Amino acid sequence: MFSAPSSSSSSSSSSSSFSTRAEKRVTVFGMGRWIRPEVYPLMAAMTFVTSMCVFQLTRNMLTNPDVRINKAHRKTAVLENEEEGERYAQHGLRNFLRTRPPEVMPSINHFFSSSDTTK
Repeated sequence: MFSAPSSSSSSSSSSSSFSTRAEKRVTVFGMGRWIRPEVYPLMAAMTFVTSMCVFQLTRNMLTNPDVRINKAHRKTAVLENEEEGERYAQHGLRNFLRTRPPEVMPSINHFFSSSDTTK
């Protein structure tokens, strides 16, 4: 690694400890400079978003009635399968959210929208 020219023995020992610390940072593929505690939140967010994309692409590829991987399904120009399309569109999460109120944080909404003016 890089070391400054030293004039005394104390600075040479500190430069050797610097080189060992720098060598400890280097990993197998040179990713040591990217894998730091400051980068963990970014890595977590990117991992979450990437997993959501993979989930959605896999869901579309395997369960979407418009995607035709099978050769027999590709021969038909228009598929007449309305119940399969309805099952795909009205999945479990959408059925669950249909019964919920359209509020992200109901307690905060009620706190700020209450007309109680007594103090």
